[in-house]
Amino acid sequence: MSDNNYKFTIDNYQIIKHGEINFKNGITLIVGSSNNGKSSIFKAFKQLIYNLSGNNYINQSADKCRLKLDLNDNTYIEYIKYKNKSLYNIKSNENINTLEKLGVNQIDDIKNLSNIDKNKDYNFWNQMDKPFLLSKNNREQFIMLQESPISNNLLNIQDNIKSDIKSKKDNILINQGKLDIISSNILKFNSILEYTDLSNNFINNVNNLNNLNTKILNINNNLNELNKITEQLNKISIIKNININYSNNIFNSYKAITDLISKLIEINSKMNSNINNINILETKLNSLESFKNNNFKICPVCGNSLDNHKINIEGEC
Repeated sequence: MSDNNYKFTIDNYQIIKHGEINFKNGITLIVGSSNNGKSSIFKAFKQLIYNLSGNNYINQSADKCRLKLDLNDNTYIEYIKYKNKSLYNIKSNENINTLEKLGVNQIDDIKNLSNIDKNKDYNFWNQMDKPFLLSKNNREQFIMLQESPISNNLLNIQDNIKSDIKSKKDNILINQGKLDIISSNILKFNSILEYTDLSNNFINNVNNLNNLNTKILNINNNLNELNKITEQLNKISIIKNININYSNNIFNSYKAITDLISKLIEINSKMNSNINNINILETKLNSLESFKNNNFKICPVCGNSLDNHKINIEGEC
């Protein structure tokens, strides 16, 4: 069926005396308890679209049943079934076409309007049936999907995807060109940065050289000052050496005088000792002389004869 909303009207079909169902795009589920006409709705719809034979579906209280499918574009399909005959009223393009000798095949106008093919019965899923399409073989599934309005949507989606892919590829190419330009600019910028780095390094080296020259000048100035100080120190050292030599001479002279005084003191002490010894000897001599004058013939000290008596320098006999 086409992508439109439908109104399905049922009169006197099996247990349904009257009912209206609005179908919208997508899948329609009919839910209800048993024996309330769910299956009758499916059968009525198939009866309308497929031109099924038989008349045992007419409600027992009626002599006919009526099924009608209204389309949004003021087009409808109407099926009326009497006990002994049946007919279709088909309205399309403001014209109503009535068909009475129907046969048992699906009517082309109905198939075209409803976009439902009896030989490709994929639009209905009855109670207790297998899930949608699982009861069909691969070929039937492919044909159904290929001829379904959904396939047109899929094709449109596929075309849109292809268009989007192409657009994205074009954008990628454009962006790639922009990236190439940006990459080229980055390389140029990197070259400029490298040149800038070299320039900065050169400037830094020049500054370092200037600083080094300044330091060298400062060192030279310090060396000059140091030389001046060294000259002053040399002068002071000469004076100091002179003073040291002079002091050494004075010290040596003082020491010689001190030693001379010590020797004089020692000589004086020996002279005083000798004087004392002389005085003692004189005293002894005087004593001896007094003994001798008194006619002593024997020395009272040693007991020897005084005639041959001798006394040494120390006053000993």
